[in-house]
Amino acid sequence: MTHDKSPGGNDAFALFPDLMKDVVKVSTQQSGAPRPSSVQRKQAVSALATSTTVTPPPPPDIRWLSDGGEGEKAQIAKGPTALVLMAGDGRQEISKTFQELGYSIELASSQAEAIRKVTALDFAAVVVDASFIRVPLAESAFHRFMKWLPMPKRRPIHYTFIGPQTHTLYSLEALSESVNMVVNEGDLKHFDVLLRKGLLEHKTLFQPYMARLAQHKKKSAP
Repeated sequence: MTHDKSPGGNDAFALFPDLMKDVVKVSTQQSGAPRPSSVQRKQAVSALATSTTVTPPPPPDIRWLSDGGEGEKAQIAKGPTALVLMAGDGRQEISKTFQELGYSIELASSQAEAIRKVTALDFAAVVVDASFIRVPLAESAFHRFMKWLPMPKRRPIHYTFIGPQTHTLYSLEALSESVNMVVNEGDLKHFDVLLRKGLLEHKTLFQPYMARLAQHKKKSAP
C-alpha cells in the first residue's frame, strides 16, 4: 500500500501521530491495526487544515518601559548618551558639562551596573573616575569589559579615565590604558575645555573611517 509522503520523506501520520489519530480515529498503537488508505489520509489532512485554529503569539511585554528599562532590557535614548562613573563631588559638574553639549546622562552605583548599562545602551561617551572603581584601572572589572567590547560597539565611544596619577591629555598614556583620553583629577576645573577637545579629536579621527567603512559595506552588499 502506498503512503502520501511529505517532501522530507515522512507522512503526516509519522510526523504528527497524536494529531492524526484523533482526526481519523485510528489507533497507531494497536498491533495489526490497518493503516488508513491514501484517500483517508488526504481527507484527514484537509480536515485538520480547515478545523485547526493557529493561535498567534501574544504582543510583546512592554511593562519594562514604566520602570525605565533597567538591567538587561534595552533602552532607547534621544541623542547621544554619556555614562558618568564617579563617586566624588565632581560627578555633578562632569554631568553638567555633557548636558550642555546635548548629552543625556546615565549613572551607575557599581561596576556591575555599569556593565549592564553598556550592554543595554549605545553610549557616545564614558567617563570613569578612579574613586569609582577603587582599584588600579587594569584590575577594574568594568575596564576589562570595555577593553573586550566588540569594535563596532566600542569604536564610537569616547572613553575617558580620570585619576590622581594620570597626565592630562597624554596620548601615549591613554593608548597604553586603552582609553581615548586621560585627565588628572587636579585638572577637572578645566574639564569642559578638555572634553570639547577630546570629542573633536575623536570625531576627526573616526568619522572619516566610519564613513569609509559604511561605504565599503554598502559596496560589498549583494
